[in-house]
Amino acid sequence: MTQKLLNIVDYKILDNYSIWLKYEDGVNGTIDLNEYLKYPVFAPIKNVDFFKQLKIEDGRNVFWNDGLDLCPDALYIKITGINPYARD
Repeated sequence: MTQKLLNIVDYKILDNYSIWLKYEDGVNGTIDLNEYLKYPVFAPIKNVDFFKQLKIEDGRNVFWNDGLDLCPDALYIKITGINPYARD
C-alpha cells in the first residue's frame, strides 16, 4: 500500500541557519541546517541573506532560487526520526 506524501503547511526561517516546518499531519519542529554547510553544494546558503530566500511551494518544493533544494520527506524524518512511508 502506498502512503500519501505529506505536505508542508507552514514554515519559518529562523536565525543560525535553522528552519521551522509544520506538516499537514501536525508534526512540526526545527531543523538545524548548519551540518549541511560543510558540503560545497550548500556553500551559497552561508550567505545569510541568500539563506533567508528559502521558499516552499506546493507543500513539497523546499528550495532557494538557484535550484538548491531539500527533500521534504528527509526533513520530516529529521524532525521525527520516523519514516512515514516505511512499510509495516
